[in-house]
Amino acid sequence: MTYRVYRRLLPLRMKANQTIVCDCPNLYWNAENEGYIEDGFLKTNFREGKVYINYQGTMEDEQGNLLVADHELLNDYYEYAMKKRIFENLQLNGENVLQNLQIVKGELREARNQALSIVNTPNFKEMEKLWWTNRRAQYSKYYDMFKSYSPNNLYYRYLGLNRVI
Repeated sequence: MTYRVYRRLLPLRMKANQTIVCDCPNLYWNAENEGYIEDGFLKTNFREGKVYINYQGTMEDEQGNLLVADHELLNDYYEYAMKKRIFENLQLNGENVLQNLQIVKGELREARNQALSIVNTPNFKEMEKLWWTNRRAQYSKYYDMFKSYSPNNLYYRYLGLNRVI
């Protein structure tokens, strides 16, 4: 088994077709990795890899049926949201389910936070901007402190202190 850690994210240039709307930023990337959608599947010019997808769309099919994303973190959220609703209805009907409702509310809160971590995944440009911001902050923190001691600093040039004797 091979374990790989990727330190950089690379954009995936998408070939234009009728299923991608014109405001997709990946249509205009000049990247060696390329992809296209064919018969509802993502096809790429590389054999294997992880592809992070950020898309917007309606959560219904052509007939108007509601579609639900199938992911283990999202499924937990759906499950606890339904349980909470059921326990609330039972409590309103006079059943003694207050303890169960409190347990489900705690689990629902945790499941919601985990689901939001998947749903709110930033797009490539946002992750790249965050990386560069972090990079500049670290550079300022650890390297800029030595600028004032540089022999090429204008202050030392003016005083003539950068001459070698």
